[in-house]
Amino acid sequence: MISNLELGRIKRRCNRATAGPWEYLQKYSDFGFCTRHGIQTAKGGSVVSFSHPVANIKQSYDENFLAYSRSDIPKLLKEIKRLKEINKRLKRK
Repeated sequence: MISNLELGRIKRRCNRATAGPWEYLQKYSDFGFCTRHGIQTAKGGSVVSFSHPVANIKQSYDENFLAYSRSDIPKLLKEIKRLKEINKRLKRK
């Protein structure tokens, strides 16, 4: 079971990160090659950017995971808090 201390640490890291949502972005050359890819905010600010001559499929999955984590982690933290409160109430009964 994850402790409240660890949940607090996760929440602090999440709150300190650049505001979301984030999105994964790929840019292609006129010849169809992926020349840049990375993660940016919905407002167009760059969070992280990579340059590669050819896109790596595994890497794009990883970048999608990172991009969505900015929105997913706050949702998960809220759900954990909600479930812990329910658990606490049920234990008192």
